[in-house]
Amino acid sequence: MEGDVTEHLWVWLPEDRVLFSGDSPPHGVFPAVETARFEIGRNPDQMLVAVETSLALQPDFIVPGHSRTLRGREEIDGIMTGARDAIAFLIDQVNRFVLSNRSVEELLDTLHLPPAIAANPELQPYYHRWEWMVRQRFVKLVGFIDDSMDYLSLNQLEESRRLVPLLGGRDRVLALAETSVEGDPRWAARLATYLMQVDASDSAAQAVRQNAFLRVAQTTTSTNERNYLLGLILEENGDINFQQQLAPLNTRAYATLSSLELLNRLKYRLRAEDADNIELSFNLNVEDEDFVLSTQQCTEGHSRGLVG
Repeated sequence: MEGDVTEHLWVWLPEDRVLFSGDSPPHGVFPAVETARFEIGRNPDQMLVAVETSLALQPDFIVPGHSRTLRGREEIDGIMTGARDAIAFLIDQVNRFVLSNRSVEELLDTLHLPPAIAANPELQPYYHRWEWMVRQRFVKLVGFIDDSMDYLSLNQLEESRRLVPLLGGRDRVLALAETSVEGDPRWAARLATYLMQVDASDSAAQAVRQNAFLRVAQTTTSTNERNYLLGLILEENGDINFQQQLAPLNTRAYATLSSLELLNRLKYRLRAEDADNIELSFNLNVEDEDFVLSTQQCTEGHSRGLVG
């Protein structure tokens, strides 16, 4: 049976009343109805059906792909009922706000999890935060246009260039960020980000933002949020070099590609902002195979050709 993704597989042993449930039904954390990364195949409605089906089967044991084995009707019914209600709440309320032309910002500002769900120890945000799931669900349903101002909004960098002076200038914003790190680290990180979007080399703002990231990582219940933030700090400070770490894997992957496929990858390295009004064409020989490489209209192309 499908779960949250189509690749999901169940094994049901009716004689023993044992359900091997794979990744679904979920328990131990708030169900990952959506994730922070855009997963086209993840289907909240199908996840809900999977949970309801697990309840209808009335298993005595559920052996999941993650978390602990559930034993006995009381434990299974209690946990699966809670998961069902949490999934249904998120689906229904996001749909409600979408259909009434209300924004995700309004939903997050006015709507909170029902007390029974919020207090359930099996439904805590130890994996993804429910706020992330709500935002991702909105994107899937209505795209990035969530409010009338989304048609008119400036990009974040331009908005930051205008906001920083309104907030009192760089030094004032930096001071506000510094004093907010302990009590309101998420706001501190946002203020510091405004400064970094105005000047990417602002090391003082970067230090404040990293302190804010660290504070959030120390207090969040989401393991994913903690991992993301600590990883960002290490990457910014050069303690993690993903390009270097992934180089052996990339080398093995590139070995499976043809010369033309490899050359086509070069297109993604073209700096279009530096290529305006530049037209260039030249021949290249790779392992006795000839190619024509060309650049025009800020794009790059590669094709097989004849030299001479």
